[in-house]
Amino acid sequence: MITIKSRFVILLLFLLSSSSSSIHLIHAAPSSSSSSTFFTPAITYGASSVFVEDSALYVQGGVLVTRDSVTQTFALSLNSSWSIHYPTYTKLPDGVSTFYSPGTLLNDGTTWFVIRNNTQAASYNIQTSISTPSASIPPFNNMVGLRAVTDATTGDVIIPNGYFSTNLSSTYTMRYTPSTSTTTPLLQSLDLNNLTFYAIAWSNTARAAFMFGGYYPSTQTSTAGFYRLDSGATAWTKLETTGPPTARESACMVPASNGTKLVVFGGLSTSGAFLGDIYILDVATSTWSKGADGGETRARTGHVCAASGDKFVTWGGEGALSVSDPSKVETVSVYSMTTNTWLDQYLVPGSAVPPPPPPTTDPTSVPQAPNPNIPIVAGGCAVGLVVITAVLIWIYRRREARLRELSSLMYAQPSAPQDVDEGSQLEDVPLSTIVAEKVKEEEAKKSSNPQWGAMDLTEYHESSQMRSPQSYQGTGFQSPHSYQDEALQRQAYKWPSPPVGQVTPEAEEMQLLQMQIEREQLLSQHQPGEGGMQSLAQAHDRDTTNSMRSPQLYRPKVDRRYLLDS
Repeated sequence: MITIKSRFVILLLFLLSSSSSSIHLIHAAPSSSSSSTFFTPAITYGASSVFVEDSALYVQGGVLVTRDSVTQTFALSLNSSWSIHYPTYTKLPDGVSTFYSPGTLLNDGTTWFVIRNNTQAASYNIQTSISTPSASIPPFNNMVGLRAVTDATTGDVIIPNGYFSTNLSSTYTMRYTPSTSTTTPLLQSLDLNNLTFYAIAWSNTARAAFMFGGYYPSTQTSTAGFYRLDSGATAWTKLETTGPPTARESACMVPASNGTKLVVFGGLSTSGAFLGDIYILDVATSTWSKGADGGETRARTGHVCAASGDKFVTWGGEGALSVSDPSKVETVSVYSMTTNTWLDQYLVPGSAVPPPPPPTTDPTSVPQAPNPNIPIVAGGCAVGLVVITAVLIWIYRRREARLRELSSLMYAQPSAPQDVDEGSQLEDVPLSTIVAEKVKEEEAKKSSNPQWGAMDLTEYHESSQMRSPQSYQGTGFQSPHSYQDEALQRQAYKWPSPPVGQVTPEAEEMQLLQMQIEREQLLSQHQPGEGGMQSLAQAHDRDTTNSMRSPQLYRPKVDRRYLLDS
């Protein structure tokens, strides 16, 4: 059974849920404009990326920590100052879904070429933000973890292990020519076969592509191998360097200072540890120098990175804290190659760091433009809430009034018993009148029966020391032993049972005192003969050993229970 209170609670919850839904719909209303100030992308790893120095780092696709793929595309500014706690992002129209897919910026500086995992190629114009699907590349090896780089001299796209020969069941380096959509296999040494999750970069100064690290699925081990492919060459050359990084996979490597330096950061070791160290290669001397370790908050794998001026920037990826304590993960990290320190800000000369954006409840969406319909909707909601509140108050007050009514019925004083002779309630008759009437009855009985006084005393004697039953023979009264049980007394005298909880010790004491006073007053007014009322009172006061009480004191003892509130 649903009570009034239950219906009230259900109605209130329904109204709250309805209001919440309305607010959500207003917040999620589509916007006609976008903003680059407050947008914050979802953190992914294995995304495809390209960058333009002194311009922006572009990121497309990737996978969330929940292993769900996304098509989000955005740009991280490299031409304005910002703090790592609120970087300057620009949301771009979605591109394609990628996961460790090869992608590179072509020589025109605007076309972002990406090969998806299903061997389908796509082009994303970073100026117009238009994504255009391209024809498939049949010989492409659709292994996960391949990377691509553009030969700035020829314009060809280089993808190690990207070419798969079905006849020879072997892999080669693919040279893809975008202008003709043709592919050419390049020979590679056996230690490069089936190598995945490597890092690759192009050096304009050396006019060559460089490849570092990687993972061998067959042996489940990582490598620290370092290779070079000169422009127009048909094979890779393994290089020996000084102070190289340790073996790893899924690291990032980018050129800096026009390709005179190569920067390697992060990755995953063979033992599965997330790495946060950084190494800078001097291409001319083939010498590595290790920078300051980024620590646990910056250690990651599957991230993207860029270099602009003397700053190295990395974004996203997956680290040891990505699941256990993501609040401590530094999504964007900035490193100064001049001071060899990690920075809290990305600074551009002549550009100030903007103030922090206002808080937002949706970190993956662009803040909405002002909606002209919001005032109208808000006004309607306000009027509706006023009406609903009034109805709820009326229901509540009505319910309270009903409860008070029920309470008064449940706890009302019971009606006084009706007088047998006159049919009036005892609570309307003064106690003195009742006692006077009883005195008259006693006098009438004494006049007809001289032994009435003794029998009357015996009838109301309550103590255990009662007279012998033989003394009551022929009197018409029962033996006092039959009245030891209070229930039998009520039945014999037809006294009504008093309501439970209606007599308190204080009230009883006051009533007894009042009756004692009235009794004395009545005794002083009525002076019957010997053996009458006065002799009874004198016998009661005189004989204290047998604890007897006169009938005038004891007779109204039950009736008075209904006179407490009169």
